[in-house]
Amino acid sequence: VLPPASEPGLPWPAGAATVAPPKMVRPPADAWLCSATLRVLDGDSQSASLADLLGWRAPLPPTVLAAQLLALGEQHPVVRDTAVGQALAGAVPRIYTLLTSALGSDGFATAEHATRDAPVVWVGTGFARTDAVAFSGALDLAPYLHVLPADLTCFRPMLTALGVRDAFTADDYVGLLHRLAADEGRTPLDASRLDLALWVLGTLADCGGGGAGAQSLPVPDSSGVLTPASELRFNDAPWLAAPEGVRLAHPKLAASTAEAVGVRSLRLALLAESSEELGLQLHGSAQAFGQHEALTTRLKHILDAYADGPGVISELIQNADDAGATEVRLMLDMTPRGSNSLLGPRMAQWQGPALVAWNDAVFSPADFHNIARIGQDSKIDRPAAAGRFGLGFNAVYHFTDLPSFVSGDYLVMFDPHATHLPGATPARPGLKIAFAASPLLNQFPDQFAGYLGTFGCDLAQPYPATLFRFPLRTAESARSSEIKPEAYTAAAVRNLFEQFKPRATQTLLFLKNVRKISVYERGSDAAEAASGDDPAASVSDGSSSSSGEPRLLYEASIPAFEGGQDPRAAVLQWVAGNAAVSAAGVSSTSTATVKKKAFVEKLRTMPESSLPTSVGWMDLTIREAAA
Repeated sequence: VLPPASEPGLPWPAGAATVAPPKMVRPPADAWLCSATLRVLDGDSQSASLADLLGWRAPLPPTVLAAQLLALGEQHPVVRDTAVGQALAGAVPRIYTLLTSALGSDGFATAEHATRDAPVVWVGTGFARTDAVAFSGALDLAPYLHVLPADLTCFRPMLTALGVRDAFTADDYVGLLHRLAADEGRTPLDASRLDLALWVLGTLADCGGGGAGAQSLPVPDSSGVLTPASELRFNDAPWLAAPEGVRLAHPKLAASTAEAVGVRSLRLALLAESSEELGLQLHGSAQAFGQHEALTTRLKHILDAYADGPGVISELIQNADDAGATEVRLMLDMTPRGSNSLLGPRMAQWQGPALVAWNDAVFSPADFHNIARIGQDSKIDRPAAAGRFGLGFNAVYHFTDLPSFVSGDYLVMFDPHATHLPGATPARPGLKIAFAASPLLNQFPDQFAGYLGTFGCDLAQPYPATLFRFPLRTAESARSSEIKPEAYTAAAVRNLFEQFKPRATQTLLFLKNVRKISVYERGSDAAEAASGDDPAASVSDGSSSSSGEPRLLYEASIPAFEGGQDPRAAVLQWVAGNAAVSAAGVSSTSTATVKKKAFVEKLRTMPESSLPTSVGWMDLTIREAAA
């Protein structure tokens, strides 16, 4: 028989002798089919009868073929010798053909068991495990995953029985990345392996991400080192330098892919460090099939009950009055805003004109709680409260889907759709930002520009007032709004202001604290219309904006009371439970704190002759801007 070194690349039994029993011998033509377990004659047999008698021309058993494949796979994971590669390219199809003819036999079942998940599949450049090969795929991902060469697909039934699959799954791609990370360690990927990793991550994103283990999925960082996804941020704020301690994902990794495979947004990470989630709580919501109705649906129903019109303005003023505010300002802000440095890309839809409502009171902790309650009138147990964030406040959703406000130490933003604010969810569709100690103002300047210079707001220190901003719903955003699929234009706001003008002085008559209501417009058109000689064209606190001072449209006020005493004070004092009243006639204790039960009991037991009465006069003035 032939000696072991007779042909390069051919596997031989260990300790093989130069002679062997005839039943353990095959002719030279079968060397690449059986050399791992049988010996090879040192020449061809000259007698066909002798070859048949000794069984040298009988089909090789599947177990011998399987052993040969196992030996070839172990010896040739990668083939670099051209001659050996050519020999294998001819021999493997012969082995596969013989195994195919044995399909269904007991011998094949034994061979299948021996070769399952073993490197017995020829992929053109070496052998691969059956679980690392698929019949189809967009890219050959050697040395980790392989697509079967086209000339071997004719053996599909046999290879399928051995464990080759139609296509790879997400788990295969996840495993590839982990193996690649183990191979490379902390070494940056070279160009070819970086491309491989990026392609796999893109495929995983198309499959829905990395599954439960996405947070630990290896992703290339900015230098190409594979790093767990949870430790990286994708840079969706390119105008910012990465904060100290923040590792960014590779710039070639698309943001949508990064997010799908578990990498967090840099914007979202920065926002999370400086804010807390704020939930909008549904109260008394209808139930259907065991699920609470959607927040957007509930708001839509509230709008059906609160018609658009000057009554919405009255509600905002009444809320301010219940907070103890003495002055209210309303403004149509037409100032153009940038859309580059925003908290999220979809926030750009809300950088246009806005309705602004200001008052000189500051939110209390209870106010923050009440404004987040949807579906309950929080004033129902307080008979002296005319407004203060009950159901009526939600009428502002006639204007917008994304209301926000600044008061005291906080800036609050609501997104009932949970589609615009980064990190917003249906359960927690709002953010509460402690802005004074936050770097967000510098990180996202375009986002917060609408507050700066507006009625003294600088977001650098606690704001001793409350400033609401309601960006108007555009035609584009109306198309996707589940709250109100109608745009609200600047012209509609101007019309709203005109409708409210004749009732402004009447409104003051029925308020407890507010003594002044001013209505403005700001923006390029308003700035051009404002006259430098008109004293009504500026705000008394001297605040300004990039597009000039707000232009006063009209102002209603109560400049004086008879004898300096509000004639309504006695009644308000009685309703408030004999709280102290200031010299200006303003109750020093909010009447909104009076409970309904106590008030009803007082009315029931009080003789009619003891009910408070008051007679007096007050000055009411209305001032309009010069034409």
